[in-house]
Amino acid sequence: MKKLYGLLWVSMLMLGMTGCEQLFQQHADRHRVRAEAALREKDYAEAVRQYEASLDGTPRTAEVHYQLGLLYDRFLDQPLSAVHHYQRYLELAPDGPRAREAANFIKEDHLAMMTRYGFGALMPQQEG
Repeated sequence: MKKLYGLLWVSMLMLGMTGCEQLFQQHADRHRVRAEAALREKDYAEAVRQYEASLDGTPRTAEVHYQLGLLYDRFLDQPLSAVHHYQRYLELAPDGPRAREAANFIKEDHLAMMTRYGFGALMPQQEG
């Protein structure tokens, strides 16, 4: 009898977890739709907020990280934030369809940051 109750409890727990996962997925999908609407309206800060609200740390949100990287690169001129999201994309989807592009964007952003902020700049001889 204890085994039966144990199996019932585990079954109910699994059903509850499945329901929670589906509920979170619907929530995440709503945020992505809102993010895309904000992009169309050129409200980039709102697009970032909505995309970030849809992140759950799983591989299924790798594409959201890629989109955030593009947003930070193209519209917000924040290469450091862009690099963070491209790296998260690569961590979550190392063999994903955009992996090569993400890696190239990281290299370009590192170069842009070095140029902009003078990281690794050469010192004139009189300062050396």
